[in-house]
Amino acid sequence: WMRPGGRNRWPPSTLMLHKGDPMQRLIPLIFALFLALPALAQTPAAAPGAAMNGDGLWHRLPAVDPGDSSFAYPPALSPDGRILAYFQDIGSVANPRTRVTVWSVDPPSVLFSEEFSAGPGYEMRFSDSGRLLHVIVGDSAAVLNVQDRRVQFQVEASLEGIEELPATAAISPDDSLLALGLADGGYRVLSTQTGSEIASDASDPFYPATRLWWSTPNSFIARARNYVLSLVNEDGEWHGGFGPYQRLLEVSRSGAVFVTRDDNSAVVWDNSRFLDGGYGDGAQGILRRIAHPDGFLVSAALSADATRLVTLSNSSLYLWDVQTGQELLHVRAEALPEPAGAGSRYFLTRAVLIDDPLAILLEAELDLFMIDPESGAILQVFDRADPWTVSANSRTLVTQGGQVWQR
Repeated sequence: WMRPGGRNRWPPSTLMLHKGDPMQRLIPLIFALFLALPALAQTPAAAPGAAMNGDGLWHRLPAVDPGDSSFAYPPALSPDGRILAYFQDIGSVANPRTRVTVWSVDPPSVLFSEEFSAGPGYEMRFSDSGRLLHVIVGDSAAVLNVQDRRVQFQVEASLEGIEELPATAAISPDDSLLALGLADGGYRVLSTQTGSEIASDASDPFYPATRLWWSTPNSFIARARNYVLSLVNEDGEWHGGFGPYQRLLEVSRSGAVFVTRDDNSAVVWDNSRFLDGGYGDGAQGILRRIAHPDGFLVSAALSADATRLVTLSNSSLYLWDVQTGQELLHVRAEALPEPAGAGSRYFLTRAVLIDDPLAILLEAELDLFMIDPESGAILQVFDRADPWTVSANSRTLVTQGGQVWQR
C-alpha cells in the first residue's frame, strides 16, 4: 500500500521478508490454498471421521426441468440411471390432466411426453430392462414403450363404479406381462404388448394391494394391508393365496428375498421356500428374524445382494448382517444435525441401501443424508430433497426440483 507521495503506509520491517524468514517458506502453501478455495467451497460437508476422498460421493449434473411445479410424486429412474420420468399436473379441478415426461439424464433433454385426461398421476416404475414404463393416472393404467417413445397400451376402469380403479402395478422381468392390483382387491395379469387379459383373481375388498413386486418370471407378491399375497403361474394356471399375517415391507431387487414386519421384528424370507411351504404358514421360508430394538419398526431396506438389512423407526436406524443377525450400525435421529428451527429434531421416514460402495440413504423429513455404513458418519447432505429416487444401479439420484446427481 502506498500513501500519496509514494511513501509506504507501513514501516518496511512489516512488509519485507528476509532470506531465511519462515514466512517466506509459507508463501507457496498460502497461494496454493487460495487457489483451492473454490473447489473446497463446492465439497459437501461431512461429519468428523467421514471419508471425504471423493469415492462414492454424488456430483451434481445439470438439472432437468420439472416445469412450473415441483415433483408431487417421486419420479422414476431407469435401472441404469440414464432415463428419468415424472408426472406434471397440467389441468384444473374441473378438467384434471396429467403429463408424463420422459427425459434423458445426461445430457438433459426431453425424449417424449404423453398427456392423460384420467386424473392425477400417483405411480410410475420402469421395468427391469428399462425399455418399458408403467404409469397409473387417475382411473387408468398405461404401459409406455420408452424405446419406441409411445404409449403401448392403456386400460381404464369401467364406469360402473370406483371398485375397479387400478391401485398398483408391476411389469414382469421379461417385459411380457403387467400385474395390476385393483382398488377393490382384485388382480389382473395383462399382456404388455396388447393389454389383453391373461388371467385374473377374484376381488377381496378387505385386502386391496398397495404395492406389487414380481418375484420370479412366473409369480408376483403384493402388499395387501397386513398380509402377503402371492400369485403363481403353474402350467398356465394362476393360483393365489395369502401368506402370513404380516405387513410386507421390502422385496429384494431379484425378488428372491422379501421382508415382513411381525410385531416389532423384521422377518427375512426366502421366497422360493415360502412358496413351496404353502401360503398358510410359510415358516420354512424364514431366513432370519431380527427385532428392532428402539421404536416402532416402520420400514426396511435390503442391499442388492440381500446380505445387509436396514430396519428403521422414526427415531433410529439399524444395519444388520442378514446371515448372522449381527448388528453392524446404530444411528439415532438425535445424532443428525438439527434441522431448520432451533431445538427441533428429525423424524426418520425412509432408508435405502445403495451399492458399490455400500452406503445408506436416510430420509429425515424433507432432507436426505448419505451415511457411511461402517462409521455412521454423514458423507453428504441434500437439503429439501423429498421426493427423491435413486436408480437400481446406485449411480443416479434425483431430488426435488429435478436436480440430478451421479457418482
